[in-house]
Amino acid sequence: MKIITKATLFATVLLATCFFAGAANAQVIQGTFALQHSARWGQTVLPAGDYRLRFDPLAETRLVVVTNAKNNKTVAFVSTRIAEDTTEGGSVLIIGQRGNQRVIHSLRLAELGQVFISDPELAHGRRAEEVKNTETVPLLDAKK
Repeated sequence: MKIITKATLFATVLLATCFFAGAANAQVIQGTFALQHSARWGQTVLPAGDYRLRFDPLAETRLVVVTNAKNNKTVAFVSTRIAEDTTEGGSVLIIGQRGNQRVIHSLRLAELGQVFISDPELAHGRRAEEVKNTETVPLLDAKK
């Protein structure tokens, strides 16, 4: 009888663990994007090319993992510190200009209705000429 009780308890714990692990992974956003020009994102300069990203907005560190779409090598880890609610537009990377360098400062995820900001100074402190030079890059195949 003790063996059956232990086996039942073990099976219940195992099933609950699988359920919660699946629920936790349900928020992970994945997508692809293409840069026509090089751009800085965090500490990394991404050359023009095709990329994939993976982002878990519920994770404590809120880290965007960027991989090269051709060879699947990780090329950047970008921390996002601020999340803001939004109802506008689709899922995009928002690129501003600092001097003559393009800088990805925000990741807008329509699926979550939020913008995740990695460069608050550029995202919020935009002068007129910086706003004029803002561009967006669509995040394709963005899905949970």
